[in-house]
Amino acid sequence: PPMRDDRPLEVHLEVHVPRYAEIEVIKVIRSYVEVSGVETPVVVLGDKGDVMLKNVGAAEVRTRTGAVAVDNASGLVDVVTASGSVRVRHAGGDVRVLSISGQVEIECARGRVNVDSASGLVKLDNIFGDVDASTSNSDVLFTGELRKDGRYHLKSMSGAVEMAVRDKLPGFTAALSSYRGLIENEIQLNIKQASQHEETVNRRIIGRYGDGQAQITLDTFDGKVKLGK
Repeated sequence: PPMRDDRPLEVHLEVHVPRYAEIEVIKVIRSYVEVSGVETPVVVLGDKGDVMLKNVGAAEVRTRTGAVAVDNASGLVDVVTASGSVRVRHAGGDVRVLSISGQVEIECARGRVNVDSASGLVKLDNIFGDVDASTSNSDVLFTGELRKDGRYHLKSMSGAVEMAVRDKLPGFTAALSSYRGLIENEIQLNIKQASQHEETVNRRIIGRYGDGQAQITLDTFDGKVKLGK
């Protein structure tokens, strides 16, 4: 950016392009970035500043500080941030989020979802693909329907892990474990008898519902585990 007295000047740019225009990597230092109505991949590399992408193709965001919001992306959504919230809604493909500090919220994703957070709430709603979500110092919450062949792995080191599933459940096998917290199960499962070693070393429940095809793993070291409707 232009400099004055060794400090960057503030510059506002507004650019209109055709919907299918190919956009090169957008690089910013301290700037808010908003891209909307472009049906091609968008890549944003930033240091400080919020990023808002709406009605785009694939979306890739790398930022150090600032909130990231992606709404209605038709392709892969890939976000890496050091500090700031991440919100993804209506994703047409897979979603990958790597966050050090900040809440992660994903709603209505048609593909697979992978979330890895060091510190921040992870909230997932209406995910149609497989789920692998973990956080170190907060809760992991999942709400939605289950696929009959889905794989759902939710994990926290210090926080609650809760899954609320909707009616008309497919068959699934659930493994619920918490070392220091409570395990709450509101679904009638055919419980597998735990071994004496499992009872003394760890609190763990393994149960089956129906044909047991889908796989659910809810795991926390220091927090509550809950499976319900």
